[in-house]
Amino acid sequence: MLRNIKNIGRRNIECQLIYLLFSFSVGIAGMCTYQLNPVAVDKGGFLRYDIDLVNERGLLVCAILSIMAYLLITVVDKGAHQTNVATMKPYNENRVFWSTFIIYSFLLGILLALYFPGTGMNDTINCLMGFWQNTLQPAMFQMIIYGFFRGIFFMCKNATIAYAIIVILQIFAASYIVANYLRWIARKGIAKWLLILNMIYIMAMPLIGNYTIALLKDTWFTYAFFLLLPNIYDLIHGEKACWWQIVVAVFVVWFSRSNGKLVLVPIMILLFIFCKSQRKHLAILLITLVVLNSGLDYAKNVRFGGYDESFRESMSVPLVQMAATVVWNGNMSEDEEEVLYAVLPEEKWRQNYAFAFVDPIKFDEHFDNLYLAAHKKEFLQTWASMLKKNLTIYVKAYLYHTYGNWSLAAYNTNAVDKTQSIFLKLNNNTGDTSIWGEYLASISLKNDSLLPNGLTKLLQGFHEDACEWNLWLTPGIMFLLLNLCTCIAWKNKRYKLMLTFLPLYLCWGCMMVASPASMIYRYSFYILLSLPFVLTMTWRDIGYK
Repeated sequence: MLRNIKNIGRRNIECQLIYLLFSFSVGIAGMCTYQLNPVAVDKGGFLRYDIDLVNERGLLVCAILSIMAYLLITVVDKGAHQTNVATMKPYNENRVFWSTFIIYSFLLGILLALYFPGTGMNDTINCLMGFWQNTLQPAMFQMIIYGFFRGIFFMCKNATIAYAIIVILQIFAASYIVANYLRWIARKGIAKWLLILNMIYIMAMPLIGNYTIALLKDTWFTYAFFLLLPNIYDLIHGEKACWWQIVVAVFVVWFSRSNGKLVLVPIMILLFIFCKSQRKHLAILLITLVVLNSGLDYAKNVRFGGYDESFRESMSVPLVQMAATVVWNGNMSEDEEEVLYAVLPEEKWRQNYAFAFVDPIKFDEHFDNLYLAAHKKEFLQTWASMLKKNLTIYVKAYLYHTYGNWSLAAYNTNAVDKTQSIFLKLNNNTGDTSIWGEYLASISLKNDSLLPNGLTKLLQGFHEDACEWNLWLTPGIMFLLLNLCTCIAWKNKRYKLMLTFLPLYLCWGCMMVASPASMIYRYSFYILLSLPFVLTMTWRDIGYK
């Protein structure tokens, strides 16, 4: 009896520690948000602000939000145990699948007709302009888009139709993945009302539809990621998974975005450890991916003569921290200045430093990428030596740069980069007089709604307003919900469920380390679409004894 009492006491202490960990993390994020939000709103004049993270008001905000977060996780955990989300009635799984597929395809079809032949950005247009144009975008994405577009264009001699066919194929693939997910949770015994809520969330969330008719690498990555999550859950829980879905999803995730391999390698290693019966399949799959990736790297070196921009792309955080040190007149030695100004002249560091956005630095015409690529070790050593002398500046610059990934405040619609957050035309983030706009004009590729003019204006205005409202569900809020579910799973000893969430944390970690911007919403599409999975499976699993 005494042993039972001790075990209960120890368990209660563990639960309280988990609750407190979540609560303090929310409190700290809230304090930083409170201090930095005025800077984010006025990002054009952010240099004139002198922030003080830890002061009386900040600590008060931290305390209040910590208490609120503690109450939240307590109430949610208790309420989830008292609400039954399972059903004993078997579903007609084919009916769930096909009804979802048809409805989602129809809704996306209306949206496509509204913005016919679909939307995109300069990255998309680069893929249309030529075969494997640069090293900035994943090679496989570039080659597939170029190949399909040129092939269809050759047959129909109409660029608009060619582009629309690719987007339609993307819509069908997305509809399959969403229908497959709803069929999967139906198979898991989710109550009908929760199944319908999942369907409403995905179909009614404006930015999910907005990104699904946009030809973006983020769209491919996110839907493949969403296809993979249920299969990871099944593998970890020793249930039957669909291997053809795993293979397709893994290949698209790996080759559609540069951080795909950074997400997949740790996951596949963990699956190899925990899924003994699947080790052979996992080993073959991982080896195949590595071999293909090596082959693409070799082909890239041959095609571009060894010129590679991947190191520059991964140095977003160090670049903004070093830029901040220059702008705020930090402590630098002559040797450090020599390396820094060999990469970019001093006046350009000062001129291009921006809040939560590194591209003005990376893509300045004076940026010497060849020097950077040839002096990687020296550059990193310079960054590290400057860190020791300018820690406060580095921390401040890091918080500025990653603000959009963790902030609990609603996006200010004037601060967010709408050109890469809400997609309304083919060259969404460029003008008609840019090289991308001129290329579209040269092949007669332009947006032209298939709906009547009056209805088009009405629906486009409604959709654009809805997308702006969607921005209020910020990456920081979604990450908070992910942490809430993870802590509840932890408290209830659902460790396998926690492992299922690991890909989401790895994606977020990549954003915090190497993202070029944090006020661009498309980078967080992966968590927006995956959120129903996280909430639903947490709610389901903690009810099982």
